[in-house]
Amino acid sequence: MPDSINEIGQTSFGGCSNLLTINIPNGITKIEEDTFSKCLKLQNIEIPNTVSEIGMHAFANCQSFTDIIIPNSVTKMEMGAFAACVNLKNVVVSDELEVLETDMFSYCTNLTTITLPKKLNGIGSYVFLDCKNLKTVYYKGTPEQWEIYRQRFEALGAKVEYIN
Repeated sequence: MPDSINEIGQTSFGGCSNLLTINIPNGITKIEEDTFSKCLKLQNIEIPNTVSEIGMHAFANCQSFTDIIIPNSVTKMEMGAFAACVNLKNVVVSDELEVLETDMFSYCTNLTTITLPKKLNGIGSYVFLDCKNLKTVYYKGTPEQWEIYRQRFEALGAKVEYIN
C-alpha cells in the first residue's frame, strides 16, 4: 500500500486467508477492528510507529505470526487484538500501553515470552487463556509493581524477569 493511505477500514483484509505480506503505510494511526483477522498465512508484520490504536480482533487468528513488536506509539489495544495467533512465540508490548484488554493473547498456544511495560496497570480477563507455553515474562517495572500480577503468572508457570 502506498504511504498516501492514512486509513484502512474495518475488516478490509479480514479473511484473506492467502495474504502473505503487507506493508502498513506510515500514515496509518489506527488499525481498525478485524482489519487483518483470519489472514491465516500473513507472516510477521511491522506495525509503523504512527499507529496509536489497534482495534478489537485486528490480528485475531493470524496463524503464521511468530514475533510481534508493538511500537511505543501504541497507547490502546482493544479486546482480542492478537487472540488465537497460535504460532505467535514472542511479543514485545508498547512501553506506553497501560491495559491489556480481555482476550488480548488468548489461545496463543505457542506464546513463550512477552515483554510488558512499566506503565501496565491493568490486565483484563482471559488475556493469557490457554497460553500453556508461556515461560518468561519480561517486566520493565519493579518487583513491588509486579506484585498485583504475580499470582496470575505463577498459575501459568511463567517466570518473571525484571528489566529496565
